[in-house]
Amino acid sequence: MKSAFHKFSNQKGAIFGFDARIAIAIFALLSVTAGYYALGKLEQVRNAAVLNELQNLEMAIQSYQADMGVFYGYTIGENNGKDDFKALYNKEVLKRKFQNLWNGPYIEEETTEHSLLGRYFITYYRDDMSPCEASGDCHTFIAITDTPIDTWNFINGYVDESLGTSLEREATKHLTGKIRSLNLKAEQVTLLYKTTSRKNKRF
Repeated sequence: MKSAFHKFSNQKGAIFGFDARIAIAIFALLSVTAGYYALGKLEQVRNAAVLNELQNLEMAIQSYQADMGVFYGYTIGENNGKDDFKALYNKEVLKRKFQNLWNGPYIEEETTEHSLLGRYFITYYRDDMSPCEASGDCHTFIAITDTPIDTWNFINGYVDESLGTSLEREATKHLTGKIRSLNLKAEQVTLLYKTTSRKNKRF
């Protein structure tokens, strides 16, 4: 006949095994939670890095336009988006009469490829997001393709909504302010960052 001690020993083993399974489950849950937390932190770092890049690019465009003495878009040989961006580090894409005024490079990375997202280009829109015309208002926008919608919302919230203290209308927030996009109905969008402007003058 089995002793009471033997029976108790088996119970302790069962209890230990049960506790171990609970501990493993809790550890797994904490690991997943920590993973999500770390991922969230990495996304915040990425979003902040993209915003910092945009702010530095804006200063570069402002310096470029100040050197040229005219609206940014007028200086480019072919306004195809890519050359408009390359003008910040390669004067060969400028119209010849502006090349001697070029005092760049205005940025360090000589590429249109973004290190984390898609690619850079520069485009132009009126304030109502219609194409620029020969006269009237026109704005220079830095564009980054393949931007996660969460990144767009983070940057828009920081820049245009003052961290939630000045909320925009949900239906039109992508068409107003400094941070824009022609489409917010996808997981990845083209982020548009408004920089220099031309006011009621011809190119």
